[in-house]
Amino acid sequence: PIGRTNEVLTSCLFMRKDVKVSPHRVKLLIDRKYLDTDCNAARSVHSDQSKIALVCGFGLDYQGWPKASGAIINPKADMAMTPVEGATAAATGWTSYTVEKKSEKARISAIFRTMREKGILDKNNISDPTKGIFQSDTGEITLHCKERRLEVKTPRTEGATINPGKQVKLGTLAILACDEPATVALCSVDGKDLVDSRRMLLIFSTFAVNTDMELSDNMLVLRKLGKYPVLMKTASLKLQLKKVQGTYKLYALGFDGSRREELPVAKSANGLDISINTAELKNGPTT
Repeated sequence: PIGRTNEVLTSCLFMRKDVKVSPHRVKLLIDRKYLDTDCNAARSVHSDQSKIALVCGFGLDYQGWPKASGAIINPKADMAMTPVEGATAAATGWTSYTVEKKSEKARISAIFRTMREKGILDKNNISDPTKGIFQSDTGEITLHCKERRLEVKTPRTEGATINPGKQVKLGTLAILACDEPATVALCSVDGKDLVDSRRMLLIFSTFAVNTDMELSDNMLVLRKLGKYPVLMKTASLKLQLKKVQGTYKLYALGFDGSRREELPVAKSANGLDISINTAELKNGPTT
């Protein structure tokens, strides 16, 4: 159920293009010398350079040999840099990890300072890598690493990951309370901006496991796969749709989109107030 819900959210954000395409590009210049040096070692660029992809377009420019058929030839870039070797990769039968190397050349604060000087990140962008905050150059996607919170704010879709005891206030959607870690999002279905939309999809996505599934305490080791049916974590949610006026009805939906039951919606001076407890739904929890 969580994977299917993620597909719906992805279709709105990226396939429908609610999130704007980044207007900027940074390219990493890769030449033969870099690839031919110690070619048997599994290497990666420094993770500080990789974090550029969190805020704008980021790609590789292979130099010194013909481009592959269909490849974009020398795409325009706002900034170019050479790779700083930052890590070696190691793998087990089921996992892989990197061993990072320290490098003054790849300090993330210096990289982002240069990006601001070149206008890739404007004065309103709140990215601060020293605090673990990364905001896309369009201002629509913000990652707060230390708080483990991801926010998306576009005219037609808003949402956030949220931890218990926290609040997230976006443009139209205000998540006031949630008692379990979850993703909460609101998507316009009729193509209008959320504040004017007459049909919206509310997503409340928690966590799912199989019946009789067994995991280690830290949930990193799978001891027993389990069986059907899939079990979904129930949770309570309070939210407000700000500046949304008019009469609306709210339904819990099945995964085929059918209406299972009607849920209460309350009008307030600020918009619409909604409270949901998925443990109390008549036909079981749903996203």
